[in-house]
Amino acid sequence: MTGANGVCAFAFSIPGVRLVNETNAREHWSARSKRAHMQRSLARLYTLQAKRACSGFPEAPWNIVVERIGRNDLDDDNLAASAKHIRDGVADALGIDDGDQASARWSYRQSRGPFGARVRFEPRGE
Repeated sequence: MTGANGVCAFAFSIPGVRLVNETNAREHWSARSKRAHMQRSLARLYTLQAKRACSGFPEAPWNIVVERIGRNDLDDDNLAASAKHIRDGVADALGIDDGDQASARWSYRQSRGPFGARVRFEPRGE
């Protein structure tokens, strides 16, 4: 979709993905690894699909918002930790280092509802 100034801005949802606070999760390492791989792969796939659907995708810095949808709210540090694999998958698809502030600025939100995640990309107006 095209946003203000004719610049492409887009968003997508990943239904059914459960973003959990891994710092407090008591689970076997293989379950954690399986979830991490699945979330990263889905985020990469959805980002590539959205990028292909958006003609004229700019090579510009982005504001990227990851929204966690779940039953309970997390505090801000656990919210960011729960979205780690989504962030990594999006960065993989865009070919950027997720820690490079010049390429992307990341923010996190949460809402209540059936488990899932939303990712929204907005061009940075600098």
